[in-house]
Amino acid sequence: MGDALKRPSNLAWMVVLVAFIALSVANVLLLSSCSSESDEQTEQSQQSTQQQQTSEVQQTEQASEATVTQTEQDATASNGSATSNNGIDYLVLVNKTHELDPNWVNEIELVEATNQRGNTVVVESEALAAFEQMQEELASELAPLNATIDLNSCYRSREKQQEIVDTFTVDYGEDYVEQYVAQAGHSEHETGLALDVIPIVDGVELLTNDEMLAQTELWDIVHNTMPKYGFILRYLPDQEAITGYQYEPWHLRYVGTPAAQKIADSGLTLEEYLGEA
Repeated sequence: MGDALKRPSNLAWMVVLVAFIALSVANVLLLSSCSSESDEQTEQSQQSTQQQQTSEVQQTEQASEATVTQTEQDATASNGSATSNNGIDYLVLVNKTHELDPNWVNEIELVEATNQRGNTVVVESEALAAFEQMQEELASELAPLNATIDLNSCYRSREKQQEIVDTFTVDYGEDYVEQYVAQAGHSEHETGLALDVIPIVDGVELLTNDEMLAQTELWDIVHNTMPKYGFILRYLPDQEAITGYQYEPWHLRYVGTPAAQKIADSGLTLEEYLGEA
């Protein structure tokens, strides 16, 4: 019997059982700890992802805002540069309902020029330079008609415009003045950017409205040439309800380039182009 196995005592079994339970508890705690760390890592990962997504959204919004701002700037630019390098708003709107700022004359440079009749006219400096360049080209384009154009009436002060209103009211009546003569402060001529020109055909100056209106071929050439020099036809045919005045082929308005070409191509009045119709 000396080599036979002995049964373990109850105490031994209890020791084994306690050890097993302790080991099981340790495994449970270990698994719980690992699970907790995994959850924490997952949560951190989710937070990091959310932060990244938030950052991307913010960047997208900022890019979108920048795009909108640039689009607005491009839209303004597409309507021509409202303000030139010298700070003058060449697209300034002056009509029967839009009064010119009384300080305007202090913001522009007015210069004198002598027309072919020897009369002195006053014009905004950039507008005059553009007209003189245009006049050189028109000299050849109008040569087949044995014609040219010349400056007639340009800048008029507010005081001078009031004198005209008073004189025409006495001579022709209030109804005539309301239809054909701008009130002081509402005349484009006060801007220095409006140039009334006259045709000279076969050496003869055409001064009456009927004489000038009859020169359709001449005006077609002038009107097709002038946009590239910064001029538009201010009072278009059949647009009196918008502009306030009947068709005046001789009334040129300097707005600068490229705005003039865009306005001419659009076929719109200045009021419509500026959204003020």
